Amino acid sequence: MDDKAYVIRYGKHGTWHLSAPMTRKVADKQAKLLELNGFEVEVLRRDQVRVPANQR
Repeated sequence: MDDKAYVIRYGKHGTWHLSAPMTRKVADKQAKLLELNGFEVEVLRRDQVRVPANQR
């Protein structure tokens, strides 16, 4: 299994961004920091994320 199998989907006001791949431990820490700064946050496995072909 790939160590860096998680990404964070985060955003404000309906605009969403994806983080770089990271480990679960790092993803949980980063998600907590983003939430403290007022972002909506989801921690997802990389294989759960669909990225349009023109944005890969």
